[in-house]
Amino acid sequence: YFGSVVTIWANTSIGSSFTGFSGSLIGTTSPQTLIFDGNETVDAFFTRNGPYMLALTTSGTGTGTIQANPTGPYYYGDLITIWANASIGSTFTGFSGSLTGTITPQTLMVDGNETVNAAFTQNIYTLTLTTSGTGIGTIQASPGPYYYGSTATIWANTTIGSTFIGFTGSLIGTTTPQTLIFDGEEAVDA
Repeated sequence: YFGSVVTIWANTSIGSSFTGFSGSLIGTTSPQTLIFDGNETVDAFFTRNGPYMLALTTSGTGTGTIQANPTGPYYYGDLITIWANASIGSTFTGFSGSLTGTITPQTLMVDGNETVNAAFTQNIYTLTLTTSGTGIGTIQASPGPYYYGSTATIWANTTIGSTFIGFTGSLIGTTTPQTLIFDGEEAVDA
């Protein structure tokens, strides 16, 4: 009725902010009193909180990359897919910060500024050295540990009365010493 009085509230949901009334009421004060002088229309405007920042970092002895899609800007409730990609010779060992665990990709729901770290460990490889044939000799290598891209010098040493006839496995040929470049587990026989 004309002259009736009502109180109008704008109630925000988590992750949103009230930005003001329009129509028969104006301003950002809530609640407000409306006095009827005809048909009335009130609109309450809300915006999602943000924009928020997403910091992506990597750590550990290994190498790799971390990526997010979409790239932002990010607002409350946005969903971001985060991947950890280990480089050759490294292993992804887990997320920390706003995500946890070793599953990749994962989905992150934004509820503020976010930080995600992907840890990578450098793979350590073994070198197996053996000798074979009817002669006698030894095989030796420069010491490890051995990582992807590491090098080791391998020697074949003959005993008097024997002849070195060649390497097999991860090395070939009769030249000694030779340099072996690691790209995984390695085995050399002299």
